[in-house]
Amino acid sequence: MFTSVRLLSQQLYQPCFEAPEDLLDWMGAMQAQDYTKSKWAMGLRLQEGTLSRVHQAYEAGTIVRTHVLRPTWHVVAGKDIRWMLKLTSGRTRAALDSWVRSMGIPESLCSRCNGLLEKILSGQALTKQELAKRLAKENLPVEEKLMSYLLSCAETERIICSGPDRDGKATFALLEERVAPVPELTREESYALLALKYFRSHSPATLADFNWWSGLSLTEARKAIGLIRDQLLEESFGDTVFYVHESCGRSCRKEEVVHLKIKIMAISYHVVRRPDMRKDAPEGATLFYGQVRAGETVSYTELCELISLISTASKGDVSCVIDGLIQVMKQELLKGSVVHLGEFGKYRMVAGSRGVEEESDFNASLFKKGRIVFTPGTELQETRSKLSFRKLDVKTVEKECDLPHAL
Repeated sequence: MFTSVRLLSQQLYQPCFEAPEDLLDWMGAMQAQDYTKSKWAMGLRLQEGTLSRVHQAYEAGTIVRTHVLRPTWHVVAGKDIRWMLKLTSGRTRAALDSWVRSMGIPESLCSRCNGLLEKILSGQALTKQELAKRLAKENLPVEEKLMSYLLSCAETERIICSGPDRDGKATFALLEERVAPVPELTREESYALLALKYFRSHSPATLADFNWWSGLSLTEARKAIGLIRDQLLEESFGDTVFYVHESCGRSCRKEEVVHLKIKIMAISYHVVRRPDMRKDAPEGATLFYGQVRAGETVSYTELCELISLISTASKGDVSCVIDGLIQVMKQELLKGSVVHLGEFGKYRMVAGSRGVEEESDFNASLFKKGRIVFTPGTELQETRSKLSFRKLDVKTVEKECDLPHAL
C-alpha cells in the first residue's frame, strides 16, 4: 500500500542502514534547517541510530550540511556534495543574489568575503559567531542577515561546508579540508544519479514532486527522469503520472500501489434524478445528475502526522507551527492585513455595512460582522483541473430540487 511503500523507501520502517553516510547515499539529501532535529531525523532512519553516530559522521566529514538543491539547508553524504552543488547551485545562487540586490549590497562583497574565509578557516573550523568577529577584524563587519547570505554564497561556490560539532553547535570549515576529492561526474550522470536517489527514497512520487525537491528546472527534471526510466514503474491516474522505483516495487505489488492511489485521489459520486430545469424542458421532465459525496475527514492530528512523515519536523512540531500560525493570522487579519501563505493561498478580512443618506451620519457601528475570504494559491487551484471521479455502487436516488442546474 501507499503508506507502506513510503515508509519503506524513507527508511522509517525496517531501516536498511547502520551508518549515517550510507543512509544519505540512499536518500540523496535530507532537509536540515533545524540542526538538532535533523540529527534525530537521521537517527530515526538507522538500524541502531544514536546521536553519537551522527556526531561521529559529522566529525569525519562523511556527512556534511550545506545549502544545496534549494536555498535552504540540507545534509548530504560527503562524497556527493561536489557534484550536487555543481548541478544545482546556479539556481540557488540566483535566488540568494536576488535578495542581496534588493538590499542594495554590492556583489563584490561576496568575492572579498570568500577570500577572507579561505584565509581565516585554513586548518580550523569556526562557528558563525566566531567568523563574524574575525571578519570584523578584517574590516568586514556584517550584520546577521548579510552574514547568512555571505556564508551561503561561499557554500554554493564550494569553498566552505559544515565542520565538526562543537558542544552541539554547528561550525564551518573549508570544503577541501573536510571532504576528500572524488572523480567528477558528467552533467548527465549527475542528473541520473539525483533522480535515482530521489525516487528510490521518496516513491511513489510525481514529476512535480521531484521538480520541487531537486531545485532543477522542469526541463531538467524531465530529462533526469528519462535517464532512469527503465528503473521506474509508471502509472497514470487522470492527468497525473506516478513513479515508483523498482527497489520499492519489490516490497509492494504494483497493483496495490495503484489501487491506493485511486482510493486516495478519486472523488466519489452517485447519480440522482432531478427535475429538468431547462427553459424548453417538457413539464415533469427529469434528468440524471452526478452528486459528489464527501470523502473521509482528515483530522487535525492525522494531518500533523502526515506532514511529519515527509519532513524533519515531529508531529508536535507541526502542531506548534500551525497553532502559532493561527495566532499570528488572527493578529494580522484584525489589522486589515492580507495574509499570504505562499502556494497555500491568501486570507483577507472583508465587511459590508448598512447605508445612510448623509456621509456625516456614517460611523463604524454600521459595519456588519466581518468575514474571512480565502483565495487558494496557484498550486491548490491547479488541483481543480486534475479531479477524477469514481461512481459509488448505489441505487439511483430520486430527489426533489427547486434549484436550477447548470448544463
